[in-house]
Amino acid sequence: MNCIMRTNHNEHRISREILYSAVAIRKIIEDDKEARAISRQHKWKEPPLEVLRKRVPVRKFPYISEDGVVGHTASASDYDNQHAENIQLDLNILCNKIIHSYIWSVVYSNKRVYGVAFASDKEKTKELYLLKIEDWLEVLQFCAEKATV
Repeated sequence: MNCIMRTNHNEHRISREILYSAVAIRKIIEDDKEARAISRQHKWKEPPLEVLRKRVPVRKFPYISEDGVVGHTASASDYDNQHAENIQLDLNILCNKIIHSYIWSVVYSNKRVYGVAFASDKEKTKELYLLKIEDWLEVLQFCAEKATV
């Protein structure tokens, strides 16, 4: 796949909405954890809490550059596409990685937004993650359905 990483005003808006939604989802997860703790404390039947157990597919790219990361964006050449892995992250971990990202780039494929690439400050010289927009939209739909009472 040929992907390009760049930033403009519309990408800022996309980035902002993904970040805000990750914060909202993490709040749902924290509330679910609290509901579980209260249920256990009072020996009530635990609610299903499906958002807590959601896993999300991402692609993980190992870092290969010897030049070091400059700024808050990454160059695709800094990471190894040949040895990338498809993995699944717990939604809570994914939200934390998004919220605390140091590197953040909107990724294009065929002139369309494909996803976002991100890494934390601690991980930027270890690995980069790619989350497809379609997978994030599926997460939002899932959370909207499961978080409703």
